Amino acid sequence: MAGETGVTRTTELNELVKRAVTAARFTLQGKAFVRNTLTDKQNLPGNTDTSLKVPKLTQVEAFALTEGVDMTQAQRVKDSVVTITPEEVGVQVIITDKQMQTSSEDSRTKIGQVMGNAMAKKMERDTMALFSGFDTDLGSAAAGFDHDDIGRGRSNIRGSTVEPNDGRTVCVLHPHHSFDIYQDLTEDPQAGTDTSVSSIPSGMSQDIYREHHLGKLHGTDLFESSLMAVDASDDAVAAVYTPDALITVDFKPPSLRPERDESRRAVELNLVSDYGQSEYSGIWGFAITADASAQT
Repeated sequence: MAGETGVTRTTELNELVKRAVTAARFTLQGKAFVRNTLTDKQNLPGNTDTSLKVPKLTQVEAFALTEGVDMTQAQRVKDSVVTITPEEVGVQVIITDKQMQTSSEDSRTKIGQVMGNAMAKKMERDTMALFSGFDTDLGSAAAGFDHDDIGRGRSNIRGSTVEPNDGRTVCVLHPHHSFDIYQDLTEDPQAGTDTSVSSIPSGMSQDIYREHHLGKLHGTDLFESSLMAVDASDDAVAAVYTPDALITVDFKPPSLRPERDESRRAVELNLVSDYGQSEYSGIWGFAITADASAQT
């Protein structure tokens, strides 16, 4: 009997882990959207170093020359290194023997989804925490989100006299920030006082009313993240930036492994990942702090 119990337990455990791992991976891929698609994502190869070192060189200028005359505009290229050191992050769940024997296939899948959600939330918030590190914040605490800040940020990134970047610009914002934009672009201007939205194309307003979504504004792709952290004052830090302004590094992809705990008569499921992130250029992005309190 003891042998049969052990075989049953192993079979149940293998089935649980298989379903949980699959669900966790799919959840991570879908939820960690900002990190996976809106940054310069790199891998740190194994057996090389504990940190990823990315070189960064200063810009130089080219000058017109006069035939037969030596060049005198010598410039020195200075280099620096952005160092990113990955760190381990993990999620642990305890599954008792009784749970394994009585849980349905659907609940086993949901265990993986719950763990994947937790890991994705941590990874996304670690990535979006970099927004506050950009050199300039165009917004302010307790203020509504001003959609013109998206245009200001894009203009300043492309028009920089120090190191302009003509690449694609994206804006990641909180759902309550999105509502501020949609409300601003759809409400009727008050006669004689508010004329700020009188020139908004009717088609744009209709799309917002119908879909509650606006894919592009001020030449910038908009992305909404419900995982963006909100501080104790109900403010959240959004950002407009070029994806190469931020570097994210994966050292060890998320892995889920079981460990038997006989004294608890349970199994520990451990989902562990090793990753890091860093700002590459503080002038290729602009933070936009704004109120993210619940709508009333």
